[in-house]
Amino acid sequence: NESIVETFVGFYYAQLNKKTLEHVAPHLKEFSVYVRDDVKFQGKDRILNALRSSDVLFEPKKVNILINGERRANVVVSGLLNGRYPFCEYIHMAYGNDKTYWVHSSILQMV
Repeated sequence: NESIVETFVGFYYAQLNKKTLEHVAPHLKEFSVYVRDDVKFQGKDRILNALRSSDVLFEPKKVNILINGERRANVVVSGLLNGRYPFCEYIHMAYGNDKTYWVHSSILQMV
């Protein structure tokens, strides 16, 4: 459902900005993958450590969502980092058996 994904995206960036990553952790799995500026982090702990070490604030400006069947969503978010640097992030989300979305993969790139 597109509105659920939209709500998740707002929640996700709010938690990243507040550094309340314990709220993000349930939406990551050991086989989740996060790529930031060509560096790949795989697994919940490695991703959380990468997010913790980041000192950026996200300001999403535009969100495009493509629901792919009942169990997947492709999301492209563009906006500003620290109020001045353009970024684009692709997030591939999956709908789990527990009826919640989780981040399968994410690619963050400054543009």
